[in-house]
Amino acid sequence: MYLLDSNVLLWFRQENEKLPKPALAMLKDPSVPVWYSVITPWELSIKQGKGKLALPEDFFETLPRLGFDCLPVKESHVYALRSLHRLHGDPFDRMLAAQAKTEKLTLVTGDKRLAAYPIKTLLIGS
Repeated sequence: MYLLDSNVLLWFRQENEKLPKPALAMLKDPSVPVWYSVITPWELSIKQGKGKLALPEDFFETLPRLGFDCLPVKESHVYALRSLHRLHGDPFDRMLAAQAKTEKLTLVTGDKRLAAYPIKTLLIGS
C-alpha cells in the first residue's frame, strides 16, 4: 500500500516524465492500493495561492477520479508526528511521514530527505 507525496501526485496528474514508466504503471494498476493525504491539496493550494505553483483549473476536482483513496488526518497521525525527529522542516512532508508510519504505508516520493525517517519509502524521479 502506497501514500503519494505531493510531488508524485503532481507528476502523475500532469503525466510528467519525472515519473518513471514502472511507477506510472503501478499507480495506474487498480489492484494496487494507493492513497493521497488530505494535506496534499491543502499544501498545493497554499503554493498556488502564493504564485509558486501553476495548476490546471480542474486539478482539485479531478483528484477523486484518479482512482486513489484520500487519507484524512487522524489523531494517531498527530501523535506519530510528535515522535518524529525534526529531520525535515516542511510540516506537510513531516505529516506525510507520520501518516505513512502510522498506517504502515510506503511513501512514494521524489524527496531523498524523507527516506531518513523510520518509514518505508519508494524514491522515484528527480
